[in-house]
Amino acid sequence: MATGILEKLKLPVKKIDEFSREANRRGVSTEQYLKEVVEDHLDRMKQIQNSTFFESAAPIREALKGLSEPEIDAMVDKVRKERRLKKNGH
Repeated sequence: MATGILEKLKLPVKKIDEFSREANRRGVSTEQYLKEVVEDHLDRMKQIQNSTFFESAAPIREALKGLSEPEIDAMVDKVRKERRLKKNGH
């Protein structure tokens, strides 16, 4: 049944096969795996909608922990420069 649903979504056969292989690897039916994936996605969406910006920014704060403001500014400036060069075809 889940494979039929995936086919109705017009997913490429390769993607359907990958999905089925992952279900098999996890030791569950394709239907059960599809149910788990949908439920997990909906749970994450609810968590995102209910989280504050502070909570959502925790990974960013962790990645920047220990860096000074000038170091962060330098990182931002470097990325901006690289993007400008890439945008202008350099």
